[in-house]
Amino acid sequence: MKKILIFLFCISVFVSNAADITSFTTGNWSATATWVGGVVPLAGDNVTIATGHTVSLTADAACNNLTLQSTSGTRLATGVNTLSVSGTISGPSTAFTNSIITTGVGGKIKFIGASRALFGANWAGSHAGWSVDIALDLGAIGTASTVVKIGYLTVVSGTFTCTGDLRIDGTGANGFGTITVASGATLIGIGRIGERTSSAGTYCGNVTIDGTLEIRGSFLSGTININGKLIRNSPSGLALSSNPSSITSSFTYGANATLEYNVSSGTAQMGAEISNTALVPSIPNMIINTVAAAKVSTNFKTPKVKNLVFTSGKLELNSKLTILTGGSITGYDASKYIIAPSSTAALAIENVGTTAVTFPIGVSTTSYTPVTIINAGVVDVFSANISTTVPAGLLDPTKAANKIWNINETVAGGSNVIMSIQYNAAGDMGAAFDYVATTGEIGHHNGTIWDKKYPSSITGTGPYIMTATGIDAFSPFIVGGGSSVLPISLVHFSAKNNGFSNLISWETAVEQNVRNFAIEKSENSKDWTVLDICLPNPSKRYEMKDNSPFAVTYYRLKNVDNDGREQVSKVISVQRQTGRFHISSISPNPTFGDLTVNFENNASSDVKIKILDIFGKIIFTQSIPSEKGMNSAEINTSNLSVGSYFLTMNNGVTNLTQRFVKQ
Repeated sequence: MKKILIFLFCISVFVSNAADITSFTTGNWSATATWVGGVVPLAGDNVTIATGHTVSLTADAACNNLTLQSTSGTRLATGVNTLSVSGTISGPSTAFTNSIITTGVGGKIKFIGASRALFGANWAGSHAGWSVDIALDLGAIGTASTVVKIGYLTVVSGTFTCTGDLRIDGTGANGFGTITVASGATLIGIGRIGERTSSAGTYCGNVTIDGTLEIRGSFLSGTININGKLIRNSPSGLALSSNPSSITSSFTYGANATLEYNVSSGTAQMGAEISNTALVPSIPNMIINTVAAAKVSTNFKTPKVKNLVFTSGKLELNSKLTILTGGSITGYDASKYIIAPSSTAALAIENVGTTAVTFPIGVSTTSYTPVTIINAGVVDVFSANISTTVPAGLLDPTKAANKIWNINETVAGGSNVIMSIQYNAAGDMGAAFDYVATTGEIGHHNGTIWDKKYPSSITGTGPYIMTATGIDAFSPFIVGGGSSVLPISLVHFSAKNNGFSNLISWETAVEQNVRNFAIEKSENSKDWTVLDICLPNPSKRYEMKDNSPFAVTYYRLKNVDNDGREQVSKVISVQRQTGRFHISSISPNPTFGDLTVNFENNASSDVKIKILDIFGKIIFTQSIPSEKGMNSAEINTSNLSVGSYFLTMNNGVTNLTQRFVKQ
C-alpha cells in the first residue's frame, strides 16, 4: 500500500508541472535534437521558437503556450499536420510576416480548451495562407485583442471574439481565404471582417455560417452564405457594408437562416445584409431585438422576409418591407411594431385571404395604430402605411381621427374585406370626435374626394377598434363619427368663360342623403354669396350660369344633407379677359389628378404648355393646336409629387403663367 501511494504522488507532480521548452536549432518538432535539453514538447508545455529557427511538424503535436521569438526567420511550418494549442500564441512587439506557414492541405493550428486570450497582446503578424481551427470547450470564449490575419478560419466549437480586424487571406492565384462557423459555434467580429489587407479593395472568399456570426463592426466581405444566424449588433447609425459590390449574390440565406438585429441605442441601419446590389435576398427569419428606445431602419433597402419576430424595439421603414407567402409577423404589441409613415415606406403582406392578417404599424415611435384584414374575395397582396396628412374633403375634420390609413391591393377588384382599424384615446382623435359607444364609420377616399363611408362597429375603451365589412375599394381610409365623411362623391367641379356669362358644371358619382346643392361666388375668395340653389336629380349632372361674373370670379359648391350638415368643395376660379390670349380657369386647383385648363386665344395657333417646379425646373412640356376663341386642354398630373407648380402657356407671342397645387 505504501509503494502505491508514492507512485501516484510522483505521477501527480509530473502532470501538474508544465515544462518551458525552447528550440535549439531548425528541425522537426518531434526530434529531440530540435530542442534545448533534447526534450520534445508535450501538450501542457510552453514552447518558444527562438530567433532564426524553423520548426516543422512531421506529425500532429500539442502544446500550451506558443511563442515566436523574433521578427526575422522565426517560423512554425505545420505541413499537413495539426498543432493543438491549449494556451496562447504570442509574437514580438513589432509586426512579422508568415511566421506560421501551412505548406500542405489539412495543416492547421487548432485552439482547444477553456476560455482565454488566444493571441497575445503583441500579436500583429501577417500570416497569409495559414489555417486555424477554434475548437474550444462547450461555452468557452477565445479572444483576440489585435488585428489577426488568417488564411482559413473554422470555428468548430465555442466562441471566438476578435476585437481588431479579422483579415482573411488564403493562398493561390486570388489569395482568397474562407471563414466557416460550424453549427453550435459562434464568431463575434467587433472590427471589420474579411479584408485580406487594410484596403477595402481586397476581400476574402466564401463565408459560410452554420452556427452564429455576430457583427459589431461596419464591414463584412466575400460571398456570405447564412444557414444559421447572422446577428447585426450595430452601433447607432452604422450600416453594414460589403466588399466587393461586383459580387451579385454577396448574401444568401438558407431555408432556416435567421437575421437578428440587436441594438442597444439609437437607430441601426440595414445595409449590405439586405441588399448589396440589385439582388434582394429573401430572409427566412428576421428578429428585431433592440432596447425599447432604439429602432432598426430599412435605410432605403427593400427587405423580403418570411417570418418577422419582435422581441423588443421597433422597425422603421424607409422603403417597402414584404412579408412573403406563408410567413407571419409575431411578438408585436404597442411597444414593438413597424413604423410605416408613407406609401413608399409601407408594409406589404402576400396572399391575404380568409385568415385574419394584422399589419402591426404606426406612424411614429409613440403611435401604434394597426390594421387587421380578412379578405373573403380573391387572394391578393395588400400593403399598408399611415400618414398624418389628411386629404381634403372631410365634412368636419374635427370629428375624425387625425390619421389616414393607406390600404392598397396589388390587383384591383375582386376583394371583399372585413377591416379593423385601431386608434388611440390620446393623440389620434379630432377635437370633436363624435362617435357613440358602439358605432362610427370608416370612410374611403378615391384620390379626389371621400366617396364612400362604411358603417362600423366600435370596440374597446382606448385603444379603440373600428370594424367595417364589405370593403372593395382601397386607399386611403379614415375613421370618424357620423358627420366626418362627405355625403357625396364628386366626379368633377369646373367653371369656364361662356361668352357673356360663366358656366359652372359638376357631376357626382355617389349621393347619400342629399337635400340640395348651392353654388357660392366671391370676388376675393373670402366673402361669399349664394348664386343659386338646385335639387338633386337622377342623372347626377348639373349646370348653372353666372350672368354677372367679375373679372375674376371664385366659385365653390356646397351641398346640404337631410340632417342639415353641410359639405363645401374646393374653390375654383374663372378669369375673364376676352379679346386676347389669356387663361380663363385652371380646375380643380388644388388637383389630385387631371387638370383642366380653359384658355382663350386671339388667333388660331399652336400653344406650348410647360409645367415648372418652384425652382423653375421644366418637368413637362407639350404643344397643342388651338383655335381663335375659347379652348380647353386636359393635363394628367398623377405623376407629379405633392407640391406647388407653375403652368406656362405661350402662343408664339405672349407668355402666360399661373400657379397650381398638386395634392
